[in-house]
Amino acid sequence: MGFQQETPINAVPNSPSESLLAAAVRMLESRESISAQIRHEVHLFDKHLVGLGVYLEQRSGRDQLFRVEMRIQLGDKSSSLVQVCDGRYLWTYQNMPSEGKLSRVDLLRVLRTIQRSEKIENQGDVNILSGIGGLPKLLRGLDAAFDFNTVEQGRWGQRKLPVWRLQGQWKRQQLAKLLPQQRGAIEKGAPTDLSKLAEHLPDHVVLLLGQEDLFPYRIEYRRMLPERPGQVNEPTSRALVTMDLFEVTINAAIDPMRFVYNPGESEVADQTDAFLASLGVKP
Repeated sequence: MGFQQETPINAVPNSPSESLLAAAVRMLESRESISAQIRHEVHLFDKHLVGLGVYLEQRSGRDQLFRVEMRIQLGDKSSSLVQVCDGRYLWTYQNMPSEGKLSRVDLLRVLRTIQRSEKIENQGDVNILSGIGGLPKLLRGLDAAFDFNTVEQGRWGQRKLPVWRLQGQWKRQQLAKLLPQQRGAIEKGAPTDLSKLAEHLPDHVVLLLGQEDLFPYRIEYRRMLPERPGQVNEPTSRALVTMDLFEVTINAAIDPMRFVYNPGESEVADQTDAFLASLGVKP
């Protein structure tokens, strides 16, 4: 059972999607701990991949500790991802059918570099490593890339969970980067041919937030389908990537060893400079 609309788009009073999204980030960052199961589904390049995993997050003072584990199956081959933030390092291990890759980001060096940045010095007393990963970073990334200009009220899933359904379109500056041939039209606000986006890119995003807890239970990266002659009651878009979070537990104790990563004798690639560059900070 999917989403069942109860209130038409743009008809929810005093609930602009931007406020809901910002409130969802604040909610996540106010919880002592979060644990959830993950279901991940991908439809790309004529392939269908299904993944299962776990998400754990614990806040210790100003540190955000988290662990994400994902296993994706494609036929008889599988790949996995483990990402662990222990407060000092951000570890990422990708185990592909052909090889495994381990990298880490030195969060202490990131913090010191950001503190020296003029861009940060004038921002007052803020937790500059807030949302370094996990769900807060994911929602912040969506907010930075998409304008969530529609919201509707409804119920979702077999439990008929009351949710807000937010739908976002690419921000103009992001779209200009993705479609440089149409930059002029995009910057003027003229109609854009979104069918020219790369095959693996969505043209809009759908986010389901719980009405009571603002938890992001489902994220869909979707692509509009071309209209066909005589089309009646057919889907107008398809999901390229879907992530569901379920069996969610808030503020329950988590074994601290789950946030410890031991690389053993594995070769580790340092990605600190690349991480700083992604933040727009010069290493």
